[in-house]
Amino acid sequence: MTADLREVRDVADRAAGAVLRLGWSKLAALVAGRVAQFDCNFETDTKLQAVLRRPDNRPYHRESIARVRRALRDAQLITSDRVFMGAKMPQAKYASARGTTLKTFNWRAVCEKNPLSRRQRRIARQQQAAVLRAAGELVPPAPRCATSPAEPGRARYSAAPTMRTPPPPADLAEAISAASAALERRGWERTADERTGPAPVRSSAVERPPPD
Repeated sequence: MTADLREVRDVADRAAGAVLRLGWSKLAALVAGRVAQFDCNFETDTKLQAVLRRPDNRPYHRESIARVRRALRDAQLITSDRVFMGAKMPQAKYASARGTTLKTFNWRAVCEKNPLSRRQRRIARQQQAAVLRAAGELVPPAPRCATSPAEPGRARYSAAPTMRTPPPPADLAEAISAASAALERRGWERTADERTGPAPVRSSAVERPPPD
């Protein structure tokens, strides 16, 4: 185990001791210490049950772990945000396979500063993500759109290929062109007639002289 990983393990004991001094139970101290090991803990209550042990080496009940986790959240000693199935996990570049909670330890609540450096927190996240990927808890996120081969830098939504109408035969194309020309000539003749207007109609009746 490298020096960085030993430091991460010591952080759990430091956080658990701070929680115990505040009067919390042994289980609460274990949960807080496990959360403090990582920059952001991705483990479910079932996963915490597998790593947290009672003094007689028996596992804690999952509901007891969940109840303590919510109590620590309400006391603002940790943050605990729900992540649903398929949602992307921050800082992990993966999605949750079954849903979990994102948990972080609030060092300010115990009047201390996070002893882990950015490098150590990154190593802890990578180690945690590798274990969860191997267990099937983290999966690659589903792609939202497909990339066009002609335009590799531009993404577009995938759709079914459009069907193109084949061009008409040559003889049919000539007939369509001739009919279009005839309709166009007829339209021009009608327009010319409308412009000139109808010829004036002259009355054939004999004009009578005006009355005296």
